[in-house]
Amino acid sequence: MLFRSSLVWAVTSRLYGRRAAFFAAALFAVAGPTLHLGAFATYDALSVLLLAVAAWCVIRAGDQGEGTGWMVAAGAALAVANAAAYSSALFDLVVLVLAALTAWPAGARLTARRCSALLITAAVLIGGGLLIGGSGYLTGIKQTTLARVGGSDSALSVLTDAWAWTGLLLVLAVLGVIISAAGRDGAVRTWLLAVLAAAALLSPLDQAHLNTVASLNKHVALGAWFAAVAAGYAVDKVIAAAPAGRTQAVACGACVLALVFPISLGAAQSWTFSTDWPNASSFIAIFRPLP
Repeated sequence: MLFRSSLVWAVTSRLYGRRAAFFAAALFAVAGPTLHLGAFATYDALSVLLLAVAAWCVIRAGDQGEGTGWMVAAGAALAVANAAAYSSALFDLVVLVLAALTAWPAGARLTARRCSALLITAAVLIGGGLLIGGSGYLTGIKQTTLARVGGSDSALSVLTDAWAWTGLLLVLAVLGVIISAAGRDGAVRTWLLAVLAAAALLSPLDQAHLNTVASLNKHVALGAWFAAVAAGYAVDKVIAAAPAGRTQAVACGACVLALVFPISLGAAQSWTFSTDWPNASSFIAIFRPLP
């Protein structure tokens, strides 16, 4: 969890400054799905980390120079993230768009070259993995992702659960988009924030289509990482709107104190995720005496 939160800080501070980075990292770190993933050594946690690394690489490249090395690193991180958890492939397009928007101020040619380097690297590595894995690997991807059997949960119940777990981040991220658009912050910056906010909707919409809440509390953490960056920007802008000096310091302190709510909410949610299992006491009592 520490590394994932650190990458939220790194990306947000580079884009929007340290104050925004503090709130972005804090909001992500205390979210229920984040705390849940941090408690288990699963492939989902690894995929979030690798997606964060890919996003950091494309942002780190900035709008100066070719940045080919950063794009190759991002493509490699995406490929490994997809191998760790097939569901992370939903976010490959998000990273690609971030790469395009980051490079766009330097011109269309640089944007095309960077996106090409990213896509080619990821495609080559993923293709190589599929060839090595053979038919069994392809069957696994098909059954768990491409042709996954739908569940019996209603789409509304899936979206309701996702809202309960990441709704605060989504609201703040959308607020960031609105603030950027209203303040004429620039089309590229506003679109960048919009993409970050929209990432929070990918997993809920995908699972609503499949009518299943299975593993949703882990999958929403992928989008939450991106949305946290936009949420940090929104909080920073709200504080910056206060008059400079003591009033702004008070506003900042109030926002820090307000973190008590997401902390308590996230702790309660993560506890539920970790303990909401069927009681196996009777099963163990029956099988313990058996040789």
